[in-house]
Amino acid sequence: MKYINYSKWAFHFIIWIMIISVLQLYLTIDFNTFTYNQVRFLEVMQYFEIIAFILFLLTLLFLILNTVYKKDKNYQFWIALIGAFGYMFKFFSSILLYSQS
Repeated sequence: MKYINYSKWAFHFIIWIMIISVLQLYLTIDFNTFTYNQVRFLEVMQYFEIIAFILFLLTLLFLILNTVYKKDKNYQFWIALIGAFGYMFKFFSSILLYSQS
């Protein structure tokens, strides 16, 4: 079987999650209630969040596989691990924020 670099794939997925988060931030800042459709805006943001969550699950899978198969833990592994904790913080803080309103 061909060698799979799990930490590399986890790192790539975390980079894509960061790109999606920056795109969501830009769309939120640029949103104007008078000229944009609010329902469509919420749909787009939800689709981005679903894609980011799937990438997050894949990141966790590859990080676990990297640990189980005892592969080397280079900078890609550690950045992906820190990014995964950052995404978990963002995810749980948004759940807490929306549950209080």
